[in-house]
Amino acid sequence: MKNVLKFWSILSFALAAILGFGVTSCSNEESDEVTEKPAPVDEEVQVYFVYTLDTSVGTPMTRTSGDEVFNQFYDKIKTGELVPDDYSLTLTETTTGAKYVFKGKWSENNLVTIRTGKYKVEGSSTASGYIQDKCSISINEEISITASSSAICLNASYECSLLVFTDTNIKNVYYFDSDNGTGGYQRQFYSFSTYKYAFVINDILQQKTYFGGTFTNESTFRIYVAGLQFEKGKYYVYNAVSNSFNLPKMVQGE
Repeated sequence: MKNVLKFWSILSFALAAILGFGVTSCSNEESDEVTEKPAPVDEEVQVYFVYTLDTSVGTPMTRTSGDEVFNQFYDKIKTGELVPDDYSLTLTETTTGAKYVFKGKWSENNLVTIRTGKYKVEGSSTASGYIQDKCSISINEEISITASSSAICLNASYECSLLVFTDTNIKNVYYFDSDNGTGGYQRQFYSFSTYKYAFVINDILQQKTYFGGTFTNESTFRIYVAGLQFEKGKYYVYNAVSNSFNLPKMVQGE
């Protein structure tokens, strides 16, 4: 009888040890689940935006051989001196559709924090008014931002045309909002070197507008622009102005 009891005691101890080990194992498995590392998340980086102007075929507001007039403007456009410094950009994440809006200044290289990934970029740097002293640009492209990204270079397109009056007999040029010669001027053309110039937007062609001005001898002139087609990214140089005439379409810069 003592042997039987001893056997059951040993058996009970063995079962308890087995069951106890089993509980410990489940506990360890649950602990492993709790301490499992979370799934990795998208990495965020700090970047800033720069741009380069598109000077490919079809966008001929660019340097041309022997064109000393435009070369002077081109140098300042390329360096940003004649481009608005403020920008507004909307980045749409390709995978999620999430949108991020950033505003800043090109010259300050403003840092922004954004997730890595692919984005559709839309934006602009736009001067105000029909007559502008700076060259308005727009941006519409797709980019990739990686963990190693820092400066994001965007391809910019021209959103204006350039008019240049090189006649040194011209004292000033104005933009008028009327076609009957009685409207007050809205904005004066700008001076650069010995020229009068303005960047203009296409909407000006749909207005009843004209350009007017005075010569150095105080005589006046008027130029009607209704129906003209100033094309984006092209420049027009006028080296002579008479007292009153309808301005024909000029050959664009190349």
